[in-house]
Amino acid sequence: MELSVCPSSLAPGHATYSPDSRKALFDGAAISHILPFPSPSANTIEAKEALKNSGRLSLSGAQPKFGMVADGDSLRYSAEGEQSSHILKPRPVAMHIIDPEYCAANENLTMLRP
Repeated sequence: MELSVCPSSLAPGHATYSPDSRKALFDGAAISHILPFPSPSANTIEAKEALKNSGRLSLSGAQPKFGMVADGDSLRYSAEGEQSSHILKPRPVAMHIIDPEYCAANENLTMLRP
């Protein structure tokens, strides 16, 4: 899937994070928007470890959250005992969500500062 907008700010004309978003999110580092690891719902050792570690985050809410660490040019799940620098909130799968396709964009836009 090719992007035509920044995945953070939704600014048009970007195939990945815009320079402003890279600066705000990753101190200017060129981090890929493609996550090179299995989904938390996958049946892999890495995903099971991420699920186990997700309980370490002290953020409220019903949606699961996963600690992430910038590592080179990509993000990865944080390891046990490792401080995370970012949070991954996968698309919700709850039955009461009418249209989960837009949940991430809606949350991102409502959290942006004016």
